[in-house]
Amino acid sequence: MLVFWLQNRLTTRSTQWKWLLLTASYIFYGWWDWRFCLLLGGSTIGNWLVGSLAASPSRQTRKTAVILAVVINIGFLGFFKYYDFFLEPLYQNFGSFFASAAISVALPIGISFITFQALSYVLDIYRNKQAPSSLLDFAVYLSFFPQLVAGPIIRASEFMPQLHSLPQRQTRQTTKAFLLIGKGLFKKLIVASYLSQLVDPVFAEPANYGKLALIVALYGFAIELYADFSGYTDMAIGLALLLGFSFPENFDSPYKATSLQDFWRRWHMTLSRWLKDYLYIPLGGSRKGPTRTAINIMIVMLLGGLWHGASFTFILWGGFHGIGLLIERYAPKLLAKQSTLLLLRWALPQSVVTAAKWWATFTAVSLAWVLFKAETFQQAFSFYSNIFTSSWDQLPILEAIVVIAVALTIQLLPKRHSTAAFTLLTRLPPPAQSAVFGIWLFLLVGFAPPGVDPFIYFRF
Repeated sequence: MLVFWLQNRLTTRSTQWKWLLLTASYIFYGWWDWRFCLLLGGSTIGNWLVGSLAASPSRQTRKTAVILAVVINIGFLGFFKYYDFFLEPLYQNFGSFFASAAISVALPIGISFITFQALSYVLDIYRNKQAPSSLLDFAVYLSFFPQLVAGPIIRASEFMPQLHSLPQRQTRQTTKAFLLIGKGLFKKLIVASYLSQLVDPVFAEPANYGKLALIVALYGFAIELYADFSGYTDMAIGLALLLGFSFPENFDSPYKATSLQDFWRRWHMTLSRWLKDYLYIPLGGSRKGPTRTAINIMIVMLLGGLWHGASFTFILWGGFHGIGLLIERYAPKLLAKQSTLLLLRWALPQSVVTAAKWWATFTAVSLAWVLFKAETFQQAFSFYSNIFTSSWDQLPILEAIVVIAVALTIQLLPKRHSTAAFTLLTRLPPPAQSAVFGIWLFLLVGFAPPGVDPFIYFRF
């Protein structure tokens, strides 16, 4: 970071700092296993060449480029992420025949995010929404280290224009960056880490716990996952700001949602937009009647679940949300003629109706997260069944309840409170801002539990 800032002051040649960014990104990505840099480089060159074809005046050539992009990227993702997933059933049923195909495939970190960003580049060129870039610019875009391993999913049309001018440090942007990094560290080191230690044992052996512990673990993991993933996103956006790049927002208080549709407008918004623009709308969206709309929604959610992980639990998680979205879309029309329900809704205060919708949405999302967390169907079924069949207990879970309550309260607060905190911080002179950030880091390190786990989304 310091080298990048220093270079900005010493030179106005953008090529030099692009090479610096590219080198830093490859060192970062190759730190775990240098061989994956070869895969990233191969994906970069392949997609850049296909992107050049997508800009051809020939419509047939452009269509061929899109087909090549899909084949290359989905094949790349499929081999490394889904090889074992598809081979395992064949191996179990025809073991001797497929034994020779059984190999160990390591999953490169962030491969799902890299694949989606590469695809969006080619597709946007095909749609005339993005001009072909130089190989250096595209390499920087695809490997940019702040969001390389866990998002957000940045489109070339959002990133490339920022490469055309030399990023400059600005006091306001630096302040916002440190505020985001500090917030992200709090979410990960404090909220996610404490909840992980409290709820993971319950998920591992749900039969050993009573109803109260299971319910707390249910909501606790929902908060843990949000704190873990949005914490990384906050830090990624903050680091990008320090380098002079602006990323789109990826979370907007998702547990404030009062419907599943509202939830998906707020949760992992860059993924939701990608699925909508590159899958749902090309499938026909909602333009071809209710039946086709329902099919399109289910396809998007099932593939979205599979994108998260090579397991049937992820597919079922996506199906859970797909069915929920369909119920929200069509059930009100079917129930509109039920006068009793209408009278009941009119009789209740709007605040009660809104609160009920919020609780129902948060509970539905939390129940679906069990499938996201569970390693197997058996583990998920055990958790669900024990919630209803186990007895009430009096386990010492007050700490988890407090963390959940504080996390939800912070999320449900109006945005004006965070805006006021940011405004107050920007009014301080730079030395005072640095002191505040240093004290905050000292407190986080002091209060964080030992043994902080890796980010959950690193495996996607």
